[in-house]
Amino acid sequence: MPKLNTEHPEVKEYLLEVARYWIQDMGIDGWRLDVANEVDHQFWREFRQTVKTLNPDAYLLGEIWHDSIMWLQGDQFDAVMNYPFTNNVMDYAVLGKLDGLGFANEIGKLLAAYSQPVTEAAFNLLGSHDTPRLLTLCEGDVRKMKLAVMLLLTYPGAPCIYYGDE
Repeated sequence: MPKLNTEHPEVKEYLLEVARYWIQDMGIDGWRLDVANEVDHQFWREFRQTVKTLNPDAYLLGEIWHDSIMWLQGDQFDAVMNYPFTNNVMDYAVLGKLDGLGFANEIGKLLAAYSQPVTEAAFNLLGSHDTPRLLTLCEGDVRKMKLAVMLLLTYPGAPCIYYGDE
């Protein structure tokens, strides 16, 4: 993926104009922003302001693979892809790296790290275009897959089932 200098005024204005076009002219409801952590925070603040001015209900989802609290202060994204949750579920239900108590402890840490509104808006997933398929990770064991999906569907936030995993 090319690196764009979002601090350069012409680059920044071009990208914000693209956002305006898609929200205003095409009527999209939101954005999923890939590798969002590789773009500076100030750009995302301006991106959010641009988008929300045109559509206050537009949804901004950032792909962040690690601790994402810096992006969830109300000035950048509405939610992020909750890969820390994904990793805990995989370690417990699929890979057996965590026992029940270890899983509960890790989930407790995750719940304590984020405010309730952030947790309730989290985009929770077990797989994406960046990861192997869930059933492949489960080595065909449908019981493991069902356990992982049950944890996904009962965790606070918005569950996402990647197409083909249903």
